[in-house]
This record gives sequence, C-alpha cells and structure tokens, in this order.
Amino acid sequence: MVAANPTPPHPSPKKIVTLESLNPLDMTLEELADLSATMQKTLIQASCSDVEIEVRGENPHGAGHGWIDALEVVLPSAEFMKEAVWGGLLAAATAFMRSRFKRKHESKRPRQIRFYDSEGNHLGSINIDSAESDDQWTDPPSEPEE
Repeated sequence: MVAANPTPPHPSPKKIVTLESLNPLDMTLEELADLSATMQKTLIQASCSDVEIEVRGENPHGAGHGWIDALEVVLPSAEFMKEAVWGGLLAAATAFMRSRFKRKHESKRPRQIRFYDSEGNHLGSINIDSAESDDQWTDPPSEPEE
C-alpha cells in the first residue's frame, strides 16, 4: 500500500515592515533600500524568516527639504514592538537617521522616525535633535475623552 502524499504545511503569513520616504527628493528610495538591506541582515542574524522589509515612496513634492527629516516605518501591528527582533530594526533605523547628520548642509536639521501600525494608527516617534543627542521617544497624541 502506498501512502498518500501529505499536504504540505501552509507557510505562515509574512509580517511586513514598510519604510517610507515622504519625499524621494529628500530621502531617496536608494537610501531606503540600503537601510532595508541592513535590516534584512538583522533579520537573518536573528533567524527571523517571517518578516519582510518593503520600501515605498510618494511622488516628489517641491524641492525636497522640510524642516524635519522624517522616516515613516509601518509595522505589522503594535504588538510587533514586543518581538525580539524589534530592537535590532529600531537600532538600524536610528543609526541610519543619525548618519544623515553628516550630509552636507544637514548637521542642524532634526530627524524623526514615525511609527505606525498597518491600520495607520500612530504608535509613537523618535526625535533626534543632533548627532550627539539622546533619542527622545514621544507617544502619539492621546484621543480626547468624550
């Protein structure tokens, strides 16, 4: 008697982390691809195969320089911030934003990393005022009570 081929297990759904440039003239998609590659290395070192990093950018607006240099990171959920790999991805994003202070004419421009869940809810931000300053986590504004 020949055994029937078992049904292969369904792969677990991937968790997507999206890196987004609000203006690709300011923070290019190539720069975000480099950050994505660094984050992928972090995921490989952590043996985390269920997370993918995507890069996205909007159409350019204006000359590209707003007062704050901002990176938006969309996480699969707020719960993702509790996973072990979160610290490595956060460190990579923070190091990337700190390195931008070394760019020509960019030493005084503050940096911000904004975190959202996949539903668009703001989870918080990290503000970096200078290459030497401490990171400052800010929680999203609370909803007014009715």
